[in-house]
Amino acid sequence: MSELVNSLAENLPAKSGDSWLANLKARGRSQFTSVGLPDKKVEEWKYTSLLALEQRKTVLGTSSTSSKAVYKPKPLADITVQISMLDGEFVDISGKAAGVRIQSLRTVLQDNPEEIKDLLQSLEIDQRGQGFSALNTATLDPGVVIHVASEVNAGEILLQWNSSASLGAELFNSRVVLVLEKGAKLHLLEQFENRSEDSSVLNVVVQCKLEESSELTLTRLQDQSASSVLITRTDVSQSNNSYFRFTALDLGTGLVRHDVKADLSGQGASCALNGACVGSGQSHVDHHLYANHIAGDCKSSQLFRAVAKDRSRVVFNGKVHVFKGADGSDAKQSSAGLLLSKLAEIDTKPELEIYADEVIASHGATVGQLDDQALFYMQSRGLSEQQATNLLTMAFCRSVTDQLPSDSLRETLGERLSRALEGAVEHV
Repeated sequence: MSELVNSLAENLPAKSGDSWLANLKARGRSQFTSVGLPDKKVEEWKYTSLLALEQRKTVLGTSSTSSKAVYKPKPLADITVQISMLDGEFVDISGKAAGVRIQSLRTVLQDNPEEIKDLLQSLEIDQRGQGFSALNTATLDPGVVIHVASEVNAGEILLQWNSSASLGAELFNSRVVLVLEKGAKLHLLEQFENRSEDSSVLNVVVQCKLEESSELTLTRLQDQSASSVLITRTDVSQSNNSYFRFTALDLGTGLVRHDVKADLSGQGASCALNGACVGSGQSHVDHHLYANHIAGDCKSSQLFRAVAKDRSRVVFNGKVHVFKGADGSDAKQSSAGLLLSKLAEIDTKPELEIYADEVIASHGATVGQLDDQALFYMQSRGLSEQQATNLLTMAFCRSVTDQLPSDSLRETLGERLSRALEGAVEHV
């Protein structure tokens, strides 16, 4: 094992009892200690190095080891129901929504673990590239469970991920469980925002179960300091005619990795996986999006836009897998990147794997620079080079932010995107 894996494994809890939960944690521990964390020899991680974690001598954090200094940003939106997390732990909730039950994962595991047993056990952790998920499973306790009753429209809920100033390089794990019963609707807005230079590492796994005709919209903003590290995995299981819409906006941090997988297991299920990223400084942002067409007549779309400046690096891998028997599948992919610096890098890789007939599938991937003629035209009309650059890059990213479900959210995230693009003058 590497020094990093040894360091993290030292504080993993020992097995206690012989329940399914104890066995699941033990399985996570065994997998993590035997296989460890992914490296560049793993295909899905070949562009992303964990050297930053090695250099920081990262250790496993617990709620008792973090300091009391807490960075808590202003809520991203004025939403009635707000959930506050601190270093992966459920802290409190404000507001209520009829038909929605929100509890800490720790409470559910103590009082009614059978409710989420099958979902927790379904997470794959045995592959070489799933070391973070194995580590998350080995420490299963911190997190939150959101359950929306049948035919209930829960509206918007804000999930705010706050961090304490870390005395050292600590890694915190957290699990989010979302269950939407038949016909239920939910828009969950995640806010990862930490400007502290003493930030910790956060490893989050989100598991979602969408029953028939339910609709989940998951919008994720990440705007953290250059010292932050965020690892997320989002797995969604979709039943007949369910709908999942994912939108990520990454504007900061040092190292980010998002894995999002939608299993279209029910007839007529559909998903839209979207992302926009502004890389700056020496940030590294990696998006891996997967749409698995398991049942017939399912639809998926992937839309990704990246802007890279300074010495940043952005990675996008979008894969569509159409299984045998999934006839009538409709899959679309679009990935485009803008390089605003000679030292920036964008790696993009679209994939299609089709084993069914009567399938509609398309993909497109481009990486380029701003059009010099367009810049010249706009400057000839009185705009500065920075204003012209910002306007063109904003228009480039708007195809993603325009997919957001509300005017107020589009405006709020549009303003954040505009601020992130300020100063992006140098272009190839």
